[in-house]
Amino acid sequence: MADEEKLTIAVSRNFPKERLDDVIAVFSEYQKIEGPYERIQKSLESTLPKFIEFIGNYIIWAPFAIFGTSFLSRLGSRFADFTIEKIELALENEESKQFARIVRHLAEARRDLGESGEIVFGLPVPHKIFGTFVRVKSNSAEEIALQFSLFLKWSQKIQEFVEEQSETESPPVSHIEVEFIDGVPSLSWFDQKGHKISKTLKS
Repeated sequence: MADEEKLTIAVSRNFPKERLDDVIAVFSEYQKIEGPYERIQKSLESTLPKFIEFIGNYIIWAPFAIFGTSFLSRLGSRFADFTIEKIELALENEESKQFARIVRHLAEARRDLGESGEIVFGLPVPHKIFGTFVRVKSNSAEEIALQFSLFLKWSQKIQEFVEEQSETESPPVSHIEVEFIDGVPSLSWFDQKGHKISKTLKS
């Protein structure tokens, strides 16, 4: 069971140990780590993507959110202006050095996961097992930087929204997927009646 005071790391089976050690080393500079846990996929799940997963509540993510929010501020105020070139320049900025280092390790880990692999950033709500996830399938450092920084920026609002939904008459009974549309999170899940619900948070 995840420790709410630590950032939990889990990986799919046979993730390279040396790479995992590198990732844990860089993340543990800013937060206590639980794990890593290796999840063994059943034979029927052999086609599922390989992954590395990071789960913690928004308080756990707070040290990283400082870096992510600062990084986003260097891209400008309009999401439409967040070009690959701007992201590259922001990563090269001396003030982004710590965030860029984390992203570099993530990009290297993502490449080790193969073509269908994914990096998962998550919150342990509405349940520690069925949490709220942002999945990054790209192995581009620029795309990883953008998705990670958006997740960090929005993590508190996303968690508070999910906790509010969990108190309604029709709470989520599945994990919640998050996609960023024009920089704003769109959440989707299934309710008790099996209906798919989608909500976009206000910017």
